[in-house]
Amino acid sequence: FVYSQYAVIAMRNNKRFAKIEFAEDGNTIEIDMYKKGELYRSNYYDDRGFISRTCIYSNEKPVYEEYLRPDGVWKLRVFLTDGHVEINPECNTYLMGENQRSKHIPFARTYYENLGQVVCEVTENYIKQTNLSDVFCVAVHKLHFKMLCDLLKNRKLILSFFGKRYVFVREKEELTLVKNANYIITDSQDTSLELEKYVSKKIKNIK
Repeated sequence: FVYSQYAVIAMRNNKRFAKIEFAEDGNTIEIDMYKKGELYRSNYYDDRGFISRTCIYSNEKPVYEEYLRPDGVWKLRVFLTDGHVEINPECNTYLMGENQRSKHIPFARTYYENLGQVVCEVTENYIKQTNLSDVFCVAVHKLHFKMLCDLLKNRKLILSFFGKRYVFVREKEELTLVKNANYIITDSQDTSLELEKYVSKKIKNIK
């Protein structure tokens, strides 16, 4: 083992076998694996100590990522060439609910065009489990706002706008969600003014 300030290099027969990286608190966060000197796999560790994701390489170029259960069985496989997702048919459920009320829900498909479709399906099923009186607090971000515009129509809603997490583009669905929000929280007066300019009216329920 060769130690540096940033990583530990594991050597075997005078060739690099692995590179081990650590977080600030000392726990392992990533291990890169090598064969004949070439990177072929990267393992990413959950804070709880198990591998949660692994990336497979060919000619040192990433091919796909696998998202794993704590026991190491892959659940999702995301191909990095076109972004499509495959579900492991032997492990095709996700957990919904908490504690004794939790249950395994099967994925609707085994093939998705992108990871966003998977996130949308799981989120939609979660929302169906909630009560109409429940209030959703959403940290607005460009990665999920359009999806939530569809899923949270006519639901009680608090929107949080912070910094440059979201760029206003004035699409009809987004405008409707902002105008119908029960309450809006912003990080500054400038963001509030930009938001009012975005919806073209004075917003009373903003803080």
